[in-house]
Amino acid sequence: MSSTTITSPVTGGSASRCDEFRCADLIERYRNDWGLEVADHFKGMNLLYLYRCEDTGYRFFHPRELAGEADFYDAFWALENPTIHRPKGAWRDDWQFALERIRPQDKVLDVGCADGAFMERAAEVANVEGIDENEAGCRIAQSNGLKTTCTSVTEFAEANPGSFDVVVASQVLEHVYDVTRFIEALKAIVRRHGRLIISVPNNQPYYAGWSKYDPLNNPPHHIGLWNESSLRQMAQHFGLLVEEVGYLGKPDRFALQVYRRAAHLADVTKALNQLSFADWLSLILWAPFAIILTIGERLRRSTSNYAYLAVVLQKA
Repeated sequence: MSSTTITSPVTGGSASRCDEFRCADLIERYRNDWGLEVADHFKGMNLLYLYRCEDTGYRFFHPRELAGEADFYDAFWALENPTIHRPKGAWRDDWQFALERIRPQDKVLDVGCADGAFMERAAEVANVEGIDENEAGCRIAQSNGLKTTCTSVTEFAEANPGSFDVVVASQVLEHVYDVTRFIEALKAIVRRHGRLIISVPNNQPYYAGWSKYDPLNNPPHHIGLWNESSLRQMAQHFGLLVEEVGYLGKPDRFALQVYRRAAHLADVTKALNQLSFADWLSLILWAPFAIILTIGERLRRSTSNYAYLAVVLQKA
């Protein structure tokens, strides 16, 4: 399909092809890093294309069918990996960001609430309920006494217009292809002057800076790449006021930043445990340039190395 036929899932305006990924390398990273087989999701594609919304700068993968469906997430959540399966009581920076911005009198909706970990803590502060399309997660939240509905955000918006003071969507937007439908639903749910608190992976230009082939930041897991600029432009398009932007977590160590930049410059897509002698030689050759560029980023106080960011948006 020609790139001229692709339209932005944010504005409906024009979009242009801005980058490409080798599917074989991405498939191998999923297999090596997580033990997941995702070749069927790419339907024999050799290259995966990234497009840029000309109006907002938002970048997205196309077609929408690349986004993970139930079979992918069944396999994903079946993984026996502590970095995926959050230990009971573990807490995330984006949840803390949202929690600190909820007032006691607020009525709060957690979109994509999963097992209700954020809701459980937020319920100590305000009146909270959640929605999610995953039935297993909803059952866990409900078993813990949390008010949770298994439904889509658009269906919930139709039934509950203007019913909440705050809508929280933590690490959900990057999974959504139809951004317009999703944001309009969030807007419909909140009252006038209500707030949306949204967190996403930070892509300047890729996850944590230069980790282009990080498998969980690519299809079928993530379908869109957001950064502060595209979030601000998206908010303006939908008539939302940006109240606050926060970068979450601590930047990676200097050595890891240099490695990621060198790997990008050398076009090395493999994980560390897969690197060949030729890969290491290429990384060493590119390392001086990576060091200079990384020092420059640090001197400019670049925010590209933060893994996540969050925004607070107000409905007019």
